[in-house]
Amino acid sequence: MSLLFRWQTRSARLLALAVSFFFISYLLLPGILAGYSPVLVATGVSVLIIVLGSYITHGFNRTTTTAIVGMLGTIAITGLLAYVAIHWAHLSGFNNEESVNLNFDTHGTIDFVGLILGSIMIGVLGVLYDAAIGQAVAVEELINAGHTCRAERFIREQSGSAANM
Repeated sequence: MSLLFRWQTRSARLLALAVSFFFISYLLLPGILAGYSPVLVATGVSVLIIVLGSYITHGFNRTTTTAIVGMLGTIAITGLLAYVAIHWAHLSGFNNEESVNLNFDTHGTIDFVGLILGSIMIGVLGVLYDAAIGQAVAVEELINAGHTCRAERFIREQSGSAANM
C-alpha cells in the first residue's frame, strides 16, 4: 500500500510539473510573442500554475487553499514591488544586440520592460511555492500536534512542493 501511495504522489508531482511546462510553453510564450502584455500574461500563467499545481500535488484541502491564498497575495505584492523597482532603476530591457534584433524581428510588439517584470513574477514561483506549502503544513501540524509533531508529513509535503519548482 505504501508503494502505491508513493507512486500516486510522484505521479501527481510529475503531472503538476507537466502542467506548468504546458502553461509556459503554450500560453506564456505565445501570448508574449503575439504582443499581449507580458505582465498580464505572466500574472495569468502564475495564477494558473499556483492554483492547479498546488491542488494537483497536495489535494483539495484547507491547508492547500490557505497556501494558495498566501501565494496569490505574494504574487500581487511581488508584481507591485518589481514594477516600482524596474521603473525606479530605468530598466529598458535592451541590454545586448539580441534584444535589439528581437525587437526588430517582432516589429516592436514585445514590451521589454513588461518582459522583465513578467520574468520576475514567473521566477519567484519556485521559491514562493516551496515556502508557502511548507509553512502552511508546518502551521497545521503545530496546531494539531499537542505534544507530538509528525515530521513525516512536513517532509513529504516539502518534497512535493520542491518537485514543482
